Amino acid sequence: NGCQKAFYDDPNILYISIHVHMDGRFYPSGNDGAMDKVGVGAGEGKNVNIPWPTKGMGDGDYMFAFQNVVMPIAQEFNPDLVIVAAGFDAAAGDELGGCFVTPACYAHMTHMLMSLAKGKVAVCLEGGYNFIAISKSALAVTRTLMGEPPDRLEATQATEIAMTTIQQVKEIQSRYWRCMIPKAPIGDIPKGDRLHDIIRQQQATELYERFKVTQLHVFRDQISRSFQHGVLATRNYQDQDRLLVIFHDA
Repeated sequence: NGCQKAFYDDPNILYISIHVHMDGRFYPSGNDGAMDKVGVGAGEGKNVNIPWPTKGMGDGDYMFAFQNVVMPIAQEFNPDLVIVAAGFDAAAGDELGGCFVTPACYAHMTHMLMSLAKGKVAVCLEGGYNFIAISKSALAVTRTLMGEPPDRLEATQATEIAMTTIQQVKEIQSRYWRCMIPKAPIGDIPKGDRLHDIIRQQQATELYERFKVTQLHVFRDQISRSFQHGVLATRNYQDQDRLLVIFHDA
């Protein structure tokens, strides 16, 4: 929180933090780390908090945060120098931190940050409460800084909690960064449907009315609304011996 407060109104410094927050109940408690804390004055929009609502976050969650928020915003900001406050509290084995980030994941995150500022990255050891976890994580980061490729990640799937959190952060930060989509609603204007979703729905309706082309249900737990009207089939397809399948990727 000290780093955030030091630069909270500074437009020339982008501050990004990924941390367990638990609605302000996690140490050191309070709302300073909430996602709606975006900076003040000239520094508004230069403070990015990614607050996990629970412990237990792992490699897939942190990689998802990096790929969808940290790196897009950092690339748009285009820094001259990257300083990493390398607190390994989230490392696997740190009981106080309560997360499961592996040394390989720390290495991958470091590798991505090295693509910024022409590779000018300073990693400053900050914290952590398990000496073994700190040692393994710091070694992986150091090897990456020295040019060694990161080890392969075993778990890369983000949890539903992480995906929901990242979506909320993106909406808040979309007011300040062009790379953050979808955009947050402006004023009292309610959210609407995306234009291409409306067009696809109309196309699907017209194809059914004219040719009896029907929509096929996509059996997935989580899927974008954009795919609800994207899989179509001609009538009586189930009775045919041969099917012609056409994939259209615009």
